[in-house]
Amino acid sequence: MITRRRFHVWAGLGCWILGLLGAGTVQAGAGPDPAISMKLAVVDSLLDAGDAATAAGRARKLWERFADDPLYGGQIAGRLGLALVRSGKPGQGVPLLEDAINSWPKDADLHRNLAFALKALGRRGRALAEYQTAAGLAPADFRMHLEYGQALLEFRSFPRAERELDQAWKLCDGCPDADQALANLYLQQGDFRLAALHLGRLWAVHPTPGVRLLYATSLARSDQANRAEALLDSVPVSALHADEWRLLVQMEKDDPDLGVRWSSRAVSLAAGDGSGQLPLAPLMADAPFWAVAGANLQSAGRPEEALQALDLALAVAPGNVVYLRNKVAILQELGREDEAARLWNKVLSLDPGQKPHEGSSP
Repeated sequence: MITRRRFHVWAGLGCWILGLLGAGTVQAGAGPDPAISMKLAVVDSLLDAGDAATAAGRARKLWERFADDPLYGGQIAGRLGLALVRSGKPGQGVPLLEDAINSWPKDADLHRNLAFALKALGRRGRALAEYQTAAGLAPADFRMHLEYGQALLEFRSFPRAERELDQAWKLCDGCPDADQALANLYLQQGDFRLAALHLGRLWAVHPTPGVRLLYATSLARSDQANRAEALLDSVPVSALHADEWRLLVQMEKDDPDLGVRWSSRAVSLAAGDGSGQLPLAPLMADAPFWAVAGANLQSAGRPEEALQALDLALAVAPGNVVYLRNKVAILQELGREDEAARLWNKVLSLDPGQKPHEGSSP
């Protein structure tokens, strides 16, 4: 019997693994040829090394000579098909993978590779069917359930996707790939509590900025703002991305118990006190960010800082009537009545229908 050899293709959300075929059982009356086996091993090594183009060239030479061989034909077709798919030629790889499946119809990896090739061609419906077949043929292989679950997720078939992904998670003992897939599922469903559970596990093994943002956002949206702030506070301020600053300032608006430390720090950094720690380019052009920070600071009884934040918002959106009204209120709070009156006249010139309210000049 030929030794079964597997190798991997990385593609799709989370870089999901795609394996190659098994060789199957030697048919009666056929015997292994060491020379062919050695050449197949070379193709395997090239694919393992990521040299798909050279692997395709070697496999094609074997295919031209041994395509009809009852033992090796299917194996060569599967390898050549995979090499072509990995070389960016899924259209050429599909018929070869189909040939291989004709020889080894119960090989789950072949169905899985064919599914990947079909997906690359935009044939998602048939790809889904092949993923389902692969999962049915290898029920103990977490990769099959993982990729089938992700394919179902693309069709927004949430209950079925959850079953497959949960099965994959159990089979791989909660591996990072399955945690990422389940987190993606729950984020799409808006179940931020469950998303946070899996993102927390993922963060423990892959503490990347992207995971950090998703984890903090999920915590914040599942009423765990304190944990979200602690997570973002655990990294250097200079490492925080613009979206994380936005999240922190928004959390201070949604949960006053958090205080206004981040709103105050943003204003200070923008003023030049260590501005290298603030992602200035995206935030300086983000008027709503500064408007929220200003509202937070005003509510906290810090009108001077609130005024700085409103000025940053108005530098981006000088004609925004809401921001102007808020600035009028802050000027009045600071006792700068003349400035407030002049600014109120500007508000009326922009929108004559505006009516005074508490905090606005008559």
